[in-house]
Amino acid sequence: MKVLVADDTDTQRRILVGLLQEMKLETVEASTGQEALDHLLRVDGPSVALIDWEMPTLSGVEVCARVREATLEIRPHLILVTGRSERADVVQALKAGADDFLTKPPHPAELQARVQVGLRNVQLQSELLVRIKELSSTLRRLDVVGGLAAQSPQQGVEGAQREGTLRPQLEALDAVRGLHERFSSVLANLGPSDASVPGPELWAHLALALPKQSAWLDVTLEVSRALAAAAVEKLSGQRATSDQALLDCVSDVMTLVVRGFQQQLETAGVEVLKPISGRGFVGSLALPSSAHHLRMSRGGWSMQVVETPTEVSATPFALLSPGSMLVTSLTPPKLPDVEVLAKGTVLKPSYLTRAGSFFRGDAAQTQVSVMSASLFAIEHRS
Repeated sequence: MKVLVADDTDTQRRILVGLLQEMKLETVEASTGQEALDHLLRVDGPSVALIDWEMPTLSGVEVCARVREATLEIRPHLILVTGRSERADVVQALKAGADDFLTKPPHPAELQARVQVGLRNVQLQSELLVRIKELSSTLRRLDVVGGLAAQSPQQGVEGAQREGTLRPQLEALDAVRGLHERFSSVLANLGPSDASVPGPELWAHLALALPKQSAWLDVTLEVSRALAAAAVEKLSGQRATSDQALLDCVSDVMTLVVRGFQQQLETAGVEVLKPISGRGFVGSLALPSSAHHLRMSRGGWSMQVVETPTEVSATPFALLSPGSMLVTSLTPPKLPDVEVLAKGTVLKPSYLTRAGSFFRGDAAQTQVSVMSASLFAIEHRS
């Protein structure tokens, strides 16, 4: 970060610059008010300014007022340095837009401390601005994703390639066919893709559980960084600045496709639990081999659904183990109106420890309906 020293006296500027150089700070100098203002209004202008009150062309107070009137993404921290010490002068300077006030000659340690405060304030502004831009981009992306979700599958859209199959009892459901159609449609709505780009470098995962069908479904979506970046720009209107932005986008697209699949299943009377929400990963994906494995691909995007058959069982609370998923909510016998854990929760050691306090004396007798999560899901859950 740069610090501006604005003073029409060469000696005073040298003293202040020397104190700032002791702090290993980059400095720029100005000998007039207009020169100081020009520095402060630059895109790469100084973060903190030490401004003399009385200077040619513009006074320090006028410089502060002009800076405050300007539209800047990040406002510099302005410290007015002057021989004036009357309370009225301090009030005038602060009202004009100064952030701080130092009387001449400033004590070196005090000046350096106040400059540090200014640097921290500007750094905080910078961090908040980045966060605001990220949130704005996320909100816009979610608005567009929501719009895509509301669209009906396009007619005449070139379908995604499909390989593999799930168990017959699931393939018989129209929802599986609908998943293929929705995947094709959503990717078509995202715009042209290029299958010639490098192989998948990012992937996202979520899981669905179908208790009555005794099925656990791991759903993944793979794509290259280049195609994920193009999707981010399409959905948010901005370029992705980090892998996390790319991963969030891949997770959103996957969730959008799977949401329609889930809704179709529920419309058909199938109970669907979502024990693991979308989460993104960097690197290559290594799915376990399975006889029930559905793969769909279109334009460099690849979605896979791996079915793991798993039975629902009634297990005493005392024998519950991490990796089991609650098919019903967990309520203690003595407090039937208290839901300790919601159905669809994949148990962790910490969950069992905390819940155990509600089942003292009843742990062996209380039966809990559970089904096992897949090993893949347990390994990659957050």
